[in-house]
Formats: sequence, C-alpha cells, structure tokens
Amino acid sequence: MFRNKMKRKIVEAIRKSEVLIRLASRVVGRSSLSTKSRGIAASVNVGSRRKFIAGGGDQKSYEAFLYLYKLRNYASAALVAKNLDRDQLSEKEKINIIRCFLSSNHGLEADYMLDELADEILRKRPIDPKLMLNFASAVSISGFDHDKKRRLIKGVFNVSAENSSFSKEHALNLNWLIFKLECEVKASVDPLDYVELSDKEIRSFPILVKFMSALRSYGHDEIVNCYLEQSYEEGGFLSLPVLKSIILCWPEWFRGKKVLSEIPEIFLSDLSLLSLLHAQKGLCFELVEVYEHCLVRQKHEYKTANLYKKSSILRTLLFLNLTDDVLQMGSQDRLPTSVLPIQVAKGYRYFETDDFYSSHDCFLRVLEEDPGDDMAAAGLRLALPRSGNNMRSMLAIRSRIGYGIKSAGRRGVRYSGSELTSSLLLSGDYLKGQYTIRNSPNWLSLKRFYQERFLSCELLVLNRAKEKSIFIIGDSGVGDEIRASQFYGRIAGMFMDVVVSCDPRLYGFFTASFPSIKFIPVPRYRKGVSTRSIQKSEKRIIGFDEKVSNYLTESCRTYMESSDYITYSQNLYFNYFAGVLTRPPTGAYLTGGSNLSLPETKKLRVGLLWRSHFRAGSRRYMYLELEDFLPLTNIQGLELWSVQHCIEDEEAKFCRAHGINLIQDVDLFNDFEGMSGYLKNMDVLIGISSVPIELAAALGVEVWMLGFSPENYYLRTEGGKDSHDRYTLNSTVIAPPWIDFSEPRDECVRQVFGEVCRRLDDKLRSHQA
Repeated sequence: MFRNKMKRKIVEAIRKSEVLIRLASRVVGRSSLSTKSRGIAASVNVGSRRKFIAGGGDQKSYEAFLYLYKLRNYASAALVAKNLDRDQLSEKEKINIIRCFLSSNHGLEADYMLDELADEILRKRPIDPKLMLNFASAVSISGFDHDKKRRLIKGVFNVSAENSSFSKEHALNLNWLIFKLECEVKASVDPLDYVELSDKEIRSFPILVKFMSALRSYGHDEIVNCYLEQSYEEGGFLSLPVLKSIILCWPEWFRGKKVLSEIPEIFLSDLSLLSLLHAQKGLCFELVEVYEHCLVRQKHEYKTANLYKKSSILRTLLFLNLTDDVLQMGSQDRLPTSVLPIQVAKGYRYFETDDFYSSHDCFLRVLEEDPGDDMAAAGLRLALPRSGNNMRSMLAIRSRIGYGIKSAGRRGVRYSGSELTSSLLLSGDYLKGQYTIRNSPNWLSLKRFYQERFLSCELLVLNRAKEKSIFIIGDSGVGDEIRASQFYGRIAGMFMDVVVSCDPRLYGFFTASFPSIKFIPVPRYRKGVSTRSIQKSEKRIIGFDEKVSNYLTESCRTYMESSDYITYSQNLYFNYFAGVLTRPPTGAYLTGGSNLSLPETKKLRVGLLWRSHFRAGSRRYMYLELEDFLPLTNIQGLELWSVQHCIEDEEAKFCRAHGINLIQDVDLFNDFEGMSGYLKNMDVLIGISSVPIELAAALGVEVWMLGFSPENYYLRTEGGKDSHDRYTLNSTVIAPPWIDFSEPRDECVRQVFGEVCRRLDDKLRSHQA
C-alpha cells in the first residue's frame, strides 16, 4: 500500500511538471525556455512514467526535476529526484539533487549522497574548481556535524590548492565557508584572519561583499571604510562588489555625491544591487535615484527574460513590498503556479482584503514546496490565527515540513529566527518563549567566550550576590530597554555593583532613576534605520556576532571583563517569569525629564499613537491607521494629542483637520526628555507599543494598548486570559473579551474602539466628578 501511495505521488509530481512546463512554454514563448526545458513536456509521457517509476530514469526526467528545482518547488522536485537513476548522473547533477533535498525535508538522504560523493570528488583529477566549490558549499549546509564539515571542506582546499586552475577567488570562497563554520563553535572569530585585503584582485570578487559586511559586523568599521575609500579612489565604481560593499556598509558615504552617473549601466541589471538599494535608500537620499533607475531596468528586462529570471525578478519585487507590481506583471504573463512569488503575492492580497482562509492556503502551498521561504512563512504566521488556528499552530506545520535549507532538510521544530519564540509568547507560554532567546547567534557567541559568567536565559546567581558585580547589555529596541528597566531597581538591590549599557537618549532618565547603577551610553545601530558613522570615541566592539557589535562599543569590554556576571535585559524577563524577579508596584519607575506644564483644562487629555517609525515587512499589519481614531474625535470632553514620532505631512494635516493637537517644539524621535514633559501631562495614552507609549507608562502615566490584532492582543494577555498587560507596567490591553480575529480587520478595530469609547465615557464621568 505504501509503495502504491508513493507511486501515485511520483506520477502526480511528473504530471504537475508536465502541465506547468507546457503552460510556461505557451505563456512566455518557446524562446524564453532552454531547448532542454522545451523538451521535457514531450518526453514525460505515460510510457516514460512507467519506466521512471521502475527506477530507470533518464536525462529527460532529470530535466523535469531541474525545472521544478530552479523554480524552488523543492518538494515536488524531490519526489521526481528520488526515483532518478543516480548512477547515470554527473557529479554536478548529483549536487543539485543534494541541495534540493536539503531545501525540502529529505536532509538525511542528502547527507547519504554527500557521503557517497565525497571520496569521488576528492579523488577526481583533473580538478574542476567550480565543482569543488559546489561540493564544499553543499557540505556547509548539510546536516553533518561541525568536525566532519570542516574536514571535508579542508580536504577540498588541500586537493584544489595543487591545481593551477584553482584561483584566488575559489580560495577566498572556501575561506568564507570555513569562517562561517568556525563562527558556530569558536568563542571569538575574526573575519580579518580569513581575507587578505592587501590583494587588490579581490575587489572584483563577488564574495568581497560578504567579507566587507562581516568585517563591519564584527566591529572593523574603520578598516572597512578605509578599504572602500581607497578602492573607490583607485578604480571608481568599475567593480560591482566595491559598489555593493559601500552601499551595504557605508551608505552615508554617498551624501553629496552624484552617484548614478558613475555607475556602469550594466550594473543596474543586478538583482541583489536592487535589494541593497531598497534596504539602504532611507539612510541616504542620493541612493534613491539609483534605486529608481535600477527598478525601472529590472521591470524592462522582465519582459524578455526566461521563466526562471522572471521568477527571480518577481521574488525580489515581492521583497521590496511591491505586491501590486508582482500581481500585475504575473497576470499579464499568465505565469504557471510553479512561479511561487505569484502565490505569495496573492496570499498577501487575500490577507489585505480579509480573505484569511485563501491567504492561509496560498502561503501554506508555497511553504510546503519551499519551507525556507521567509515571506510565505511571515504571511502564514499572520493568516493562521485569523483563520481559526491557535498561536502555536505554526509549530505543528514546522514539525511536519521543517525549515528547508535552514534546518538541513530535517523536519521538526527548532529555533529559527524569532518564529519559535513568538509562537510560544503569543500563546502565553512566556517562560519557554523567553528561554528560546538563548539560541540567538549573538548570545551564543558571548556564551562561548565568557562561558559560565554569561547568563543567557539562565537564573540570576543570587548566592552571595551582594559581593558580586553584573554587567547588563541593553538589547532589542529602545522600547524594550525602557520596559526592561522596571527591573533595574530590583537588580540594584541584589548585587554589589551593576553596570548597564543603554541608548544615549535614555541616559538621563536611567541615571536619575537608578543612582546606584552605572550606565554606559552606547549609540545603537539598526539596519535600515540608522547608520554606523564612525567616531573614534565610539569604536564598535570587535570579535563577536553582528548584533553584539551593534549593541556595544569597545568601551564596554572593560566592564564586561571585570564583572562577575554578564547578561542582557531580556534575561531579566526570563527571571521574572521564572519567579526570581518581581515587578515594582504600579506607578512611575522612571523619574526626571522635562517639567513642562500644559495649561489647566477640565477636559481629559488623551495621547494617541498609531504606529512605530519602522514599518518594514509584516510589521505594518500590527499598526493602526490614524483614521481608526476618528470615533474619539466625536466624544465631548476630550483633548486629543498626537504623540506620534516621525509623523508624516499627511498625518499632521489630518490631525489639524480633526482637532488633534500636535507637539511641534520637540523632536519626538530623539529628544526623550523634552517629549516626557508632554507625556506626563496626559491622563491616558492610547495606541500600540512604541517608544512614546512605553516611556509614558514608565513615567507612571496610564496606558491603553489596543488589542485589535492577534499579535497585539495575545502577546501581552497570556494568550487572551484577561486585560492585564504582562510586559508593560501601568498598561491595560483593550479589546472586548469575545473578539474574533477571523472577522475583517476593520470590524476588529471597530469593536476595540467601541470598547475604548465605553471606557473613556466612564473615565470622563470620574474625571468630571
């Protein structure tokens, strides 16, 4: 029965590939597919299927696999590949199958194939450098343990070094693989040991971009800037890797320069350049023009591209949040369903029109083909709780399909980004959710280096703590720092010496609120939001993971080295949920800031915040629109104030038109002390979690967090138990207890604001009494 079921699956995969290829040939034209691809549909007929299932296989069947594989339909491609006669395939073709297995959920079989291929590859003469690199790359993403990976890649390096055709570029690519491997197990790794910057030839190697990024991430900002400056002076932008490196590592360098005229036109065809420009254009206006030209160029080239290039272009545009363009371009071509970016775009469009069930099916279909598709995964996490599933249902899906290439083709739930953490936290399992944070690469790197002195989601050591010192890294966003500081008073009473790194904008509040703690102001860096402008007094810490370098400067190292324990602010929440730490009583736990006093009024002052300043990716679905607050403008007795930082011109215009006051004499993004004067004059703040509301709550102002979405509601209410906010002190989560998130988004918002209006009426009566 099992064999018959498997045969049916294989026949279905072949049938699917046949139909899709015929559709593709008809839609994009025979000239846009290779000669081999055009022959697949004709070759996969009923007779060849029987031969295929019997295990014979032939090159045409391999081409059927390759068609699906190149379009990232890994699950379907793997079904085809499982029954190919691998003895008839070349080493390159076997490596493609191995990578396909690792990208789906057949990782064990991929490892078996790699084992068989290893002796053959390492004995092969004459040496094919590209084949050797492909093999080494497959080894690096396999499920082998670290020692075996290192031995095999070193073996490739040794045999290849004997061959004159093995160039410096090949060697540098192998060095990169070895560097990434060492980062997984060594306490401190320096990328500078793996690249020779004095060799000018490497400026033309694509791998340079990765090394430049790694050097910057590990704290070598000055070296990177000097190298890129010199590279530009000697060769301008004739090297695409140098151009990409400057955009990625030093975007502010472009300020005041005419960039577009210096860039060779052919470079604008590079998809990865378009992605880089999109990520960095917000940090430097001069890059906007280059981005727009690059985008126009890609859309033009799409018209004549083959099916695989079309898919790549659409995938990139989807990453740029250009969903409308993806759907329009795909519709004009009537592309087959094997072009997965179209399915992801449809999923987001369904989601935006409140068709959560169709959205769910689109995202799941893509993720089952390619478990490593980040945009499909983000979309599915949004769709699941809105289509009748609980907040942990994503874990059941991962248990079945794994994470593709991120889990070496293994099924099961594991730490991958923030997915496991958020699934547990949103379901109310705070202790286990916080505990998963220990697997973050940045904390693992510090744990390897400082060992038992670094407490990573571990209980604070309270034995003789009054004789001990502790260094706390202010991590995550600024709002997270403010929230975590509610525990600083407790920590100060437990340990002899406490040192905490913090965002410079919080230094005044923290030093005034916790005088026994020494605070180290550290300029922070966040991708797409801030630049890493180098000041010699603020040299980033060297030798650890990228996030560690973003959080800390070298000035912090002395305090870390001299402390008995080192931890980070999110570990304080782990200790809180474990019962080691307690929260302070309701009321202000931060003091200081402005003493501004607004004119007295009989009205109830209400501050409004509808979004964060950072609206990339799926985060935008967790924010409100300013129009959602209109019901409040109809309530007599309210004085409404916008506390929105980074407010846009249209938003400010809307506020003026509807009687919402604006704060115009304070930079709400940078001047926290000035903003605090307005916040302390509010009777209540209403909106979503971001710095102004978190700071108001810390200053003792009553806060209402709006639970209009599953993400905003479940995280703070222990999976929806009650309105008490488990994270932000002085905060209540507002939503009717019967709220049903499968209803349209606007209906959920309407119900939440109905509850807000009801509570404001009660508060007004109390205020006026």
